[in-house]
Amino acid sequence: EKLLDSDTSQVLQELHQLKELVRFSLQDIRKLIYDLRPMTLDDLGLVPTLRRFVGDFNTSCSTDINFSVIGYERRLPMHMEVGVFRIIQEALNNICQHAEARAASICVEFEAMAVGIMIKDNGCGFDVDETMRREGDHYGLLSMRERAELLQGTWQLSSVLGQGTRILVRVPIKEADS
Repeated sequence: EKLLDSDTSQVLQELHQLKELVRFSLQDIRKLIYDLRPMTLDDLGLVPTLRRFVGDFNTSCSTDINFSVIGYERRLPMHMEVGVFRIIQEALNNICQHAEARAASICVEFEAMAVGIMIKDNGCGFDVDETMRREGDHYGLLSMRERAELLQGTWQLSSVLGQGTRILVRVPIKEADS
């Protein structure tokens, strides 16, 4: 405001910078809202949402991520779709931030009474026991395990230094859910 009377070109430059900052902030907010609860999950279901998410992730992460589906693709109860999406989202974030992987794959398998998820990468791997013993280093891993358990499913993590990491999740679909 002080510059308005004395240096209008500086005011215009600062307004332009402010406009850019607001635009980038809006993009960040939209991404945050989408990451919290993708609207496509409600509208289209788990698989189309994952396809879109993986496609977007491929453009922002240096790891080449392959997504595949086995079995008859179908809608799951909403709490399951959100839980499975969150598990895969956290795994991809870990791969992109920590794994140093060239490639990763996600496979969702629809069975009659369960849905299985396999996420693996060819990254640097890590010592699972050591990582899980350390405080504060593995909140993402814990959240994936807790989500699987909340869905009354199983969660297995294996990793080999220099060879990558694999996560297996299996969530039952109860008759009342289908």
